[in-house]
Amino acid sequence: MLNTDKIQISHKMLVMVGEIDTFKGAWRGMRSIGHKPLTALRRAAGMESVSASVRMAGGHLADGRVERMLELKGEQDQPAGEEFDPLGYADALTRILHGWEAMPVTEERILKLHFALLGFGHRAGKEAGEYKSWARPLAACDEEGRKAGITLQTADARKTPERMGELIAWLEREERAEKVHKLLLTGMFVARLLAIHPFLEGNGRMSRLVTTLLLLRFGYAYVPYSSLEAVLERSGEDYPRALRQTQMTLDGDAPDWEPWLMFFLGALREQKEKLADKVKEVRKLQTNQTELAAAILERVRKEGRVRMAEMMALTEAKRATLRCHFRKLVREGRLAQHGECKGTWYSME
Repeated sequence: MLNTDKIQISHKMLVMVGEIDTFKGAWRGMRSIGHKPLTALRRAAGMESVSASVRMAGGHLADGRVERMLELKGEQDQPAGEEFDPLGYADALTRILHGWEAMPVTEERILKLHFALLGFGHRAGKEAGEYKSWARPLAACDEEGRKAGITLQTADARKTPERMGELIAWLEREERAEKVHKLLLTGMFVARLLAIHPFLEGNGRMSRLVTTLLLLRFGYAYVPYSSLEAVLERSGEDYPRALRQTQMTLDGDAPDWEPWLMFFLGALREQKEKLADKVKEVRKLQTNQTELAAAILERVRKEGRVRMAEMMALTEAKRATLRCHFRKLVREGRLAQHGECKGTWYSME
């Protein structure tokens, strides 16, 4: 299996690990933006993840279609075992996001997730939740991403259960030993899982699901709020190229982990940076909203009453934005509404 004693960890890797772990620690404070914005971020990230992962697998799915499909998931007329079924990925991802604490990474767990992935449970195809019955080689690429004329041999179908058992045992040993940082451990596990290629279909999607599961179990609680799948999709050919460069060396005495781990850590860094930007935008909006509400209340205190048109002239805010603030202040009991339509005015009584 994998010998972690010979892994070469560069300074650049350590810097990225440090950045990601710093964000991990800061996430608790970022959650102060409130339940509603967090729910919106999590929902948007989930939709992005489903769409991006299905497209990377060869399917065609616009981001906007996912939510509608999930609403109709019990009514969809889709063939059993449809290879690019977005409902399957959504189902498996939801299971992880809501149940990761009780989901250690075991062979049984991986098989159950694969069953959910291929066809959304009861519509799953014949190979869902089962290791491959035959193996096919993977085409390798050169440094420019072109087919290199060679192939990567995946695990023989008859040896796949044994290889998967070894991989899971290796992960358990390394977790206990605590010699390798959890981010590096996750990247190494995923690379080896894809080299084994345990299933006929869905290996890439399974690797992304397992990545999310491992990161959550290793304490990276922000993961559901920013789509790693979207980052991987945007990376284009860099994703498979880095993976194959490392996979071609895995059977040697000193595997070259740098291409894959540098890419993997870079993707995780971009994931957290995207989330940091979104949280910053939410906070800016909340600050602006707080200032606008304060301006409304100050005007009422000074004049005794206020109308919508007055505040539009004073603040240059849009009518729709002010309407939301007035309604919120009325709901909270901080303002009283008088009249209707154009005659509406507000006071503190």
